[in-house]
Amino acid sequence: MKRFVFSMQTLLEARMAFEEAAERKLAEGLRILQEAHDELIRIIALLEQEASLAAGLGGRYTSRNELLAHERYRHALDQMRCRQLQVVQRSEAAVVELRESLRVAMAERQILENLKKKEYIKWACDARRQEQKDLDELALQRFLRRPEQTAPIR
Repeated sequence: MKRFVFSMQTLLEARMAFEEAAERKLAEGLRILQEAHDELIRIIALLEQEASLAAGLGGRYTSRNELLAHERYRHALDQMRCRQLQVVQRSEAAVVELRESLRVAMAERQILENLKKKEYIKWACDARRQEQKDLDELALQRFLRRPEQTAPIR
């Protein structure tokens, strides 16, 4: 009997490659999200540092220009924080999409693997049936070739 060959093997391999690509994209998306989170944390730390520095200026003699410079810097940091927060939100949305894409790819691959298992089981049953048929035929031929028995059958 010929060996087992899955009829949709090329499709299964393509789905497996698609799943691996989706895994790589998700890993890249998670890396980008982590970098965006790290940058946001860095900006928040700078804002906190500037706030504590500004609080330390309270009773000292400070020029108007110095106070305006601190205010502009705080405003720029706040804008950076808002922009980085948007980057983080977009990255999170992209990661959600990539996870869904990976889930779909895994489901499609699993469906094809289940079909492969079913097709293998059917092939194995057919192979056993054919083997039993061959053995029965061989036994029948041996029975027909043996010499006639001399004793009557009762």
